[in-house]
Amino acid sequence: MARKRYLFYVAVQSLIDGYLKMRSKFIAIFLTTIFLIVGMSAVFSQTPVSISNNPQLLVKQGEYFYRQQQLSTAIEYFQKAAKIFAEKKDKPNQAITLTNLGRLQFELGKANDALNNWQTAETIYLQLGDEIAVTRNQIYQASALQKLGLLSRACGILLQSLEIEQKSCDDLTTKKLETILQQNKIHPEPDILLTGWRSLGNVLRATGKLNESRYILETVAKNNSPSTQPGTLLSLANTYMSLGNLKRDRFLASKASNLNLTASQQDNYRWGCFQNNNLLPLEAIKEYKNAESKYREAIENYSTTPIATKAKINLLNLLLSRSKFKSTDNNDTNNLLSQANSLLSDINIGNSSPNQNQIYNQINLAKSRNCLTQLTNNKPNWENRIKELSSAESQAEIIKDDIAKSYAIGNLGSLYEYRAWWLNQNLNQSKNSSKNNLCQTAETCLNKAYKSTQQALYFAQPTKQPFIAYQWQSQLGHILEEQGKKDNAITAYNKAINTLESVRYNLLTTDSDVQFSFLENVEPVYRRLLDLLLQTKANDKILRATEVSESLQLAELENLLRCRLDTAQTVAISKLEQPPAAIIHPIIIQNRIEVIARIPSSNKLLREQLDISQKDFNDVLYNLENLRSSDKFDEGTYIEPAQQLYNWLIKPFENDLPKEGTLVFIVDSTLQSVPFAALYDGEEYLVQKYSIAVNVASKLLNQRNLKPKQRSALLVGISGKAKSFINKLPQLFHVEDELAGIEKTVSNQILKNEQFTSAALSKQIAAKDYPFIHLATHGQFSSNREKTYIYAWHNKIKLDELDRLLRTRRDNSAQPIELLVLSACETAKGDKRAALGIAGVALKAEARSTVASLWKVNDESTADFMKQFYQELNKPNMTKAEALRKVQMNFLDNPKYNHPYHWAPFILVGNWA
Repeated sequence: MARKRYLFYVAVQSLIDGYLKMRSKFIAIFLTTIFLIVGMSAVFSQTPVSISNNPQLLVKQGEYFYRQQQLSTAIEYFQKAAKIFAEKKDKPNQAITLTNLGRLQFELGKANDALNNWQTAETIYLQLGDEIAVTRNQIYQASALQKLGLLSRACGILLQSLEIEQKSCDDLTTKKLETILQQNKIHPEPDILLTGWRSLGNVLRATGKLNESRYILETVAKNNSPSTQPGTLLSLANTYMSLGNLKRDRFLASKASNLNLTASQQDNYRWGCFQNNNLLPLEAIKEYKNAESKYREAIENYSTTPIATKAKINLLNLLLSRSKFKSTDNNDTNNLLSQANSLLSDINIGNSSPNQNQIYNQINLAKSRNCLTQLTNNKPNWENRIKELSSAESQAEIIKDDIAKSYAIGNLGSLYEYRAWWLNQNLNQSKNSSKNNLCQTAETCLNKAYKSTQQALYFAQPTKQPFIAYQWQSQLGHILEEQGKKDNAITAYNKAINTLESVRYNLLTTDSDVQFSFLENVEPVYRRLLDLLLQTKANDKILRATEVSESLQLAELENLLRCRLDTAQTVAISKLEQPPAAIIHPIIIQNRIEVIARIPSSNKLLREQLDISQKDFNDVLYNLENLRSSDKFDEGTYIEPAQQLYNWLIKPFENDLPKEGTLVFIVDSTLQSVPFAALYDGEEYLVQKYSIAVNVASKLLNQRNLKPKQRSALLVGISGKAKSFINKLPQLFHVEDELAGIEKTVSNQILKNEQFTSAALSKQIAAKDYPFIHLATHGQFSSNREKTYIYAWHNKIKLDELDRLLRTRRDNSAQPIELLVLSACETAKGDKRAALGIAGVALKAEARSTVASLWKVNDESTADFMKQFYQELNKPNMTKAEALRKVQMNFLDNPKYNHPYHWAPFILVGNWA
């Protein structure tokens, strides 16, 4: 309490200091002493007239109730005082009172009310000419906007308050921040600017710009003042932890097939805390250790502050998160669990007046206690957990915070649902006497879970609180599924998906107290719905399953790209003037594959269910990867898996497929890396019958069917030993021949070797609407956007920078890129979702079509392939997919190149026409 009073006083005192520094003509006449009052007589609920008309006394009374931790009552007094100051046109004191009123409201979780008061205070301070106070209120507003999920606005106001000449946070990079901080150096004084920079670091973390967040917060930490250091340590630790989580999730996603993506128990039970059979990657452990160091520094040096309590809770979550993974020298789970147990006994969140942070702390602490119990194989203390969640609900009721109340009640539903599962797993456990609403059978627990979840959803309506509501809709779906009510479960999951669709990008950027991981919280919702939809034979549910599967792929791409994909201007593939011969849609479900085929010419909808074990499916995909190795390409080990995939994906529909045309595969991220051209029926490869395109959805983006008047190309390549080539990357000697061959086919502009820089590429793209852009250089595609890049002469061009280079074209031209060719690039070996990077590059470029390679092919054969591709493409009425097929057929007829190693990796993503 003393600490809070001190912070409150510091806030007011600094405002007054601002007035003195600015030599304002306005002087705060009374607030310098109000918050130093040691004691006061009790105040009755009826405010005496002598007080109700005196704003100074109202503020004193409000401060008294603040010290007594009666925040709601304190707010009432400050509101009355602010109103009287306004009536008396006492602007300085009105602004100060509104500022502090906003701080109280924010502490109670009333972010919108706080925002309104800080905006009013800012307007007054602008009139008074108090720049420091204007900055202070802008920074406060950013905190409220972040709490409300309005991150773009939060970032915008911070850029304004810190005088950073940048339109938005989207374009902020570490390099730009270095330049900005050279001009606007961070100083310990005034404190409010340090707070502003820290807030910017927090917003960047929330928007997924973790490296930029790290850079800012590390810089702030080096220049901190004593009053701001605790908050900065906590923020920096949170960013390190987010970096660890990101590296963990990307590692797990790249190594796992969709048939065994995550443990089903972990997917389905929010309060389940189960051991993971995977190892934590060292790069994630490194970030976690950085986070632990900063959390402990905050705990040891600022032990009496609320920040230390929050640091303890976050550190506890970190230790438990690491304990779920296999033990190694770098990740000793027994030691981690021992530390967690010791830390847990040291956490005391106190009995102060309730506020939103305290309620979240209480819920998260209850969940951590339950997790520690599970990981140490002890019996859960159900009664205490129910008591803690019920207490959190009561506190939320006191402060009239529907969001916190929904979160508390929804977690109570999650706990009941987990207990139902636990009872089924522990049938020999003796039943306890009924107390604290403790259910005794799985059925009654599920009924309680359903009732609590419904109530939580009532307090977090999807239109008002979608970030929380979607979780309860999904939870309802799972409860109904466990109760055997499949149709009702489908309805609930559909509602959850619809809510997700409305705010899908923002789900990446929710508040840290209620944030989610894509792998653990978003993807399972889609997959549970897919499973239920495909347990029926109804055509409408089958079609809905294809829609849900495609939505999942778009969500995964947005998670990779950290941007919202605009799908408004799309055309269904089946409705195009030249529809494909067939659309093949494999959908991965736990322990089975559903293959759905649509034949546009006959309007047929076909379906095949394949019961395939995880091991069998993974073995086939693994063996097919032998194609990408030049050491193994002479061996015939690829034939068997290529034929097995053909039998699974194509053979069931052979009699219904047209005899020729284009097959469009709509595949999820695991199957995107499959070289479909090399599927083998026992006599022929698939490419000998059909041209092939790959997509993530059955609708194509940017269908502005504008045929270029002249087929001109921007040809870019590196044949020399570029300065950027590291890790013993070989020279691409045949790029010279490749570019020269293409040059004979289309009019062009060439950037070669030293000419190929980021700036030169940007300048050429802006100068002319080239229909074709051809990049012949080393590069890599990955499920990690940081590891998706191409090499320019001096440096790597990562995915985000490539987006910036191409943005000028998108902003200034009605003509989309007709074809983007990425020659000599490859998907990251061992990353099962690496082909996401190809789709990511295509979407970032907004190219109608992209040709890329799944693996790095012989330099000479690649040059020959690309020269022939452009020759075929230049023929009248030739589609891109058919041009690609013609070259692959030519290679099959050439003894030098007839092995699939040379021709199978080239895939067409997007429009095949």
